[in-house]
Order: sequence, then C-alpha cells, then structure tokens
Amino acid sequence: MKLAAVAAVSVMLCTPASTQPILPVNEPAARIAVVLADGRLQLYSGMADSLTREWTIAPFMLSGPEPQLEPSPDGRTLVLLAKPRFMEPGQSRLVSVDLRTMRLTSRVLTGAFANSGAFALHPQTGALFLVGYDAVGVWVAEFDAKQLAPKRRWIALPVNTGVDSSSRIMASLGPRWRAYGATIDPATQTMIVSFHGGVDGAELIRLDGNPTVRCPAATPTSSCIGQHGDVVSRPSGLFTATGSQIVRFFGRDSTRREIDTGLPGNHLMQFMVDRDDAAVLAVGSCFFGRGFSMTAVSSSATDPPLLRLPQVCGESISADLDERWIVVTRLRGSMTLSRGPGSLRFVSLPSGETIREREVPGPPIDVLVLRPYGR
Repeated sequence: MKLAAVAAVSVMLCTPASTQPILPVNEPAARIAVVLADGRLQLYSGMADSLTREWTIAPFMLSGPEPQLEPSPDGRTLVLLAKPRFMEPGQSRLVSVDLRTMRLTSRVLTGAFANSGAFALHPQTGALFLVGYDAVGVWVAEFDAKQLAPKRRWIALPVNTGVDSSSRIMASLGPRWRAYGATIDPATQTMIVSFHGGVDGAELIRLDGNPTVRCPAATPTSSCIGQHGDVVSRPSGLFTATGSQIVRFFGRDSTRREIDTGLPGNHLMQFMVDRDDAAVLAVGSCFFGRGFSMTAVSSSATDPPLLRLPQVCGESISADLDERWIVVTRLRGSMTLSRGPGSLRFVSLPSGETIREREVPGPPIDVLVLRPYGR
C-alpha cells in the first residue's frame, strides 16, 4: 500500500487537549513525582515530606511498573503517558505539567495511539515523539511537549516490513508491537523503541517522517536489537536492558558490551544512567532477586559493580546522586495485580540505610526525582 493511501485511511490521532486552570504556587517546589496505578499523579516536596499536588489523570488502572515519567530538557515540564493495564478498558492519555505554574494539560489518544506504549522527548528541541500501533503498522506522532499540540504523524514500520496484522492474533494477544520504552539519539536523529509482547527487541526509527528500513536479521517476532526492557541513549552510547543484564552499544561500529549489574535472579527491565553519564543504576524487584547496584558506564561483564546493596529492593528507581540517595517504589501483594497502598523508600548511598519510607495511597508504578530548573 502506498503511503498516501495509508495516511488517508488512518483514523484521527487524538482528541483536543484539555487543561486545568493555573493554580497558585505558594508551597515548596515539587521534588518527587510519582504515578499510581489507580490513575493518580502526585508531586511531593523534599523527600516526599509533603504532598504538593495530586491529580486524577485517568479513570482506569494503569499499566506498570514501567517507564511513565520524563522531564523536559530544561526541567520545567513533566510529561507522562498514562496507558490502561492489559485488558483494562480505556484510552491512553498524554499528560503534561508545567512545574512553574502547576498547570496540567491532558490529551486523550485515539486510533493507532489509543493504547500507545511509549514516548520520548528530544534532548535538544524538547519535542515529544509518541509510538502507536494498528493493523497498518507502527506509527509515530510528533507533539509540542508543553501544550500537547500534534504537529505531524507518519507510518514508521508499514505492515509489509513484518508487522503482523492478523486481527485474530491481535484479539487474543493484544497488539504485537506494543512499545515499552523509547529514547532519542540526537546525533543520528533516530528514535530507539523497545517492544514487549508479541515482538521483543528494539527498532531504530527515523525521525524525518520516512518509513524505517529494518535490518536483514529482523523477523515478524524479533527486532533488530535483541533486548528486553527499557532503552536509554546518552553521549557514551545506547544502553538497553535484556531482562538479566544491561548492554551498551557505542562507537561508530556499535561495539556491544555487557555490563554486569551484580543482580542475579531478577527480571531486570528498568534502570537509569546518572546525569553525568558515568554510572548505571539498577534495582532488583522485591518479588525476584532483590538488590541495588551502581556500575561504571565504562565497565565490562567481568568488572564488579562500584556499589552493591543486597538488602535494597524495589520496582522502579530514581536518584539524586548529588545528595547521595536513591528512591525506589515498593508494592504490596502481587506485582501485577496490586491495588492497595504502596510506598516510596529513600535509601542513603553508599551505606544502604533507609532514610525514610513514605506510604502512598495506591500502587506506585513510576517515580522521578525532579531536578531544580537550570541544572
């Protein structure tokens, strides 16, 4: 099918964005952002010392734990994608919060983006790129990150590149190309998208609006980059999770190097690279092998972590290494079916001592330490 025809038959991208009024800001600046599985976004000051703001961002249970939150390059806007838990009715929502005015903007997504799985912010321009899927293929849409105004959309991986469009499979398993995480490499102007579900692995998607040519080794059920989990692009290379390790691709020849996190027995899909691009931080699930580790970016599979704390565990992680602490989310009950309260645990580095634990009213599925403007 020609691209012009594809665009003609595609459904509407999304409904108009809605905004909440600007609220007075006379309390301490928000420092911690957390998304709860029951559809709430919370902002806290300090180490979750006090609740600054709370919004209901979706009327359904959210998918997670998995990446949801991302700050704009200037640190003034917080963006998140609220997507329904598998088999949960509802349409995904893009949400943007102006951290200076606390103005929240929300946009309900439709069509190929109704159950969208991932987005990324361009580290130079701040533009938001969203990934969606339908029977035609994998779509990408560009938005203004602050106002959530759509700019353009295009088919990135048409059906003839190996995307399975079988309605029977989609009905029984859900979208095969369900995006899990995304990141942008400004040097090559490509978005790296990881998929999780019927298709595993990551694809390199062009941002110039043209279809992506997949690598020769790709199949309908496997992607060009073998991995399983989140992806992070930094000047030192592309970092990907495999489910057990972290892999770094770097250099002109995309040299592949495994990083030993020292966290055996975990289904490791989430991690973070510190702001200085020097260390990889990962936490083991409380439902699997547990543990926290910090490993040098330049390390190899034979190098031990810089720091390993076997007593620490959580489902998502964020950190303030300037003040030497991390925060992890903790669930109660089943990891996938948890509906009750959870908590944020703040852990001192390098001792591993718990500084404090803050209970939150729902299961936390992502957390982010917000840096002060301009840092």
